[in-house]
Amino acid sequence: MGKQKSKANARNRPKREFDTTMIGDFLELLCWELRIRVFENQQAFEKKGTITNPELGEQIVHYYRKYHCAGLLPATYLQDDTEGKAGEEAMRQASARLAKLQIEKAQAALDALDVLQEYLEAAFSELQHPDKLSVTVYFLSGIQQLMAEDGDATA
Repeated sequence: MGKQKSKANARNRPKREFDTTMIGDFLELLCWELRIRVFENQQAFEKKGTITNPELGEQIVHYYRKYHCAGLLPATYLQDDTEGKAGEEAMRQASARLAKLQIEKAQAALDALDVLQEYLEAAFSELQHPDKLSVTVYFLSGIQQLMAEDGDATA
């Protein structure tokens, strides 16, 4: 009886769809925040101080207002926990290392999102017709031509 009830509930549930606008906005905001993180940490690493780019900031204000959020990524801050014993030079070196690390991580995330872009676009396209699944057809001759161009004889 329990199984029949759960099947009935499954049939009566309202159809749910992904909010593609919100997902797209989330990804766009994430990319902008990562770009800002790279820019600001490059400025810090190059010892130009804390410089913000108003044009980059303008890109994210829209999303902050639309979704009532203060940001997606946590701020980073270097705190001297040695009670000043490490000295200013140690703080400068640690600050530069932290900036370099932040640049590397944010750029790696941007690169990964760039790799995913083709698949994200295909997924968003599929969501336009949620009851149909598209099929991509590859032709043998085309793949063989790619293999020949690459010098790949693994087939």
